Amino acid sequence: MRRKPPTVGSWWARARRRSEESTEQIAADLQARGLDVSVAELVADRIVAQVEGADRARYEATLDGVALSCRAQADAAEALTHGANELREVERLVGSFATELNKLDEILEVLAAYLRRMRVAVGPDEGPRVLH
Repeated sequence: MRRKPPTVGSWWARARRRSEESTEQIAADLQARGLDVSVAELVADRIVAQVEGADRARYEATLDGVALSCRAQADAAEALTHGANELREVERLVGSFATELNKLDEILEVLAAYLRRMRVAVGPDEGPRVLH
């Protein structure tokens, strides 16, 4: 009995299945290196072609490099978020300070108007006098 040659569809299905298994293994290996599940899956999809067929040392080195760069990027993103939060706090404090300065300005205007009225009520300046 003669075997049927593989069809393109069956070859494609086997290749896709191998690729999915490789992606899952890469994602698991990246998770073992400390990456978050979602990040590991995303990165695994993108690097499967680079590590497929590589020897163990190259595979490990590639995953170590990817894990290191992802952690560095996460640290940078965290620092950026922290900096943005600090900037918002500084903006809030400066806004509050500006509001208080406006209040002080209004109070000084009221005091100046009061002193002008007192000067008019007292009469012309006849020398140094204490008004309190």
